Amino acid sequence: MTALQIAEAFHNFKVEFIFSGTIAANLCGVLLDDPEIEVIIPQSLEHFKKAEKALLRIGYENTLPIGAEELFHFLDKFKSEKNMKFWTFQSPSSKSHKMMIRLGVEPEYFQPHEVLIKNRSLKFLKIEDLKELGLRIPHDTPRVTKVTPEFLLQRLENLRFYLQLEEKKELGKSKLISMKIPQPLLEAFREKSQVLGVPYQTQIKVLMKDWLK
Repeated sequence: MTALQIAEAFHNFKVEFIFSGTIAANLCGVLLDDPEIEVIIPQSLEHFKKAEKALLRIGYENTLPIGAEELFHFLDKFKSEKNMKFWTFQSPSSKSHKMMIRLGVEPEYFQPHEVLIKNRSLKFLKIEDLKELGLRIPHDTPRVTKVTPEFLLQRLENLRFYLQLEEKKELGKSKLISMKIPQPLLEAFREKSQVLGVPYQTQIKVLMKDWLK
């Protein structure tokens, strides 16, 4: 999962970070369909350099024409003149794989949630902090309470994978198929998909693609 790969890379390069943005909202159980990954790191030259090295190591590319050192030294100018709020990295293979570092916000201002996933401690902002940072959450956004953080991260990974296929026009023509599924199984599948805010037909396609990997 991309979020865990980033967490692992940041751990290896000793980058302190908190997940923010829509990924944090999803980890709070608020199901926003946006696969971009956003983090907050200490606003220091040391952390900018370490974060850049970590992301380049796992295959992301800096979308700016300048590197960590120049960005840090001209940070105030970028924020004031260009209204720049994020430093964005992107996978060269897909526009749907984006990693955004929020600028001008320090992790120490927050008291985040913390969960342990695959022996890695992940910190993420609470909903009230996300709203204060400007995240908009429509009133009809699905919310869940009885699912695991692993499942919520996997949901975003599934969405990211699906968007990547669409982007590469790999979906092709669709074909209607007929199959019999035990009714209790189908109803349980539909109910879980509804809770997670994913059309069950889409989830079936995602499962088929995952199995073919």
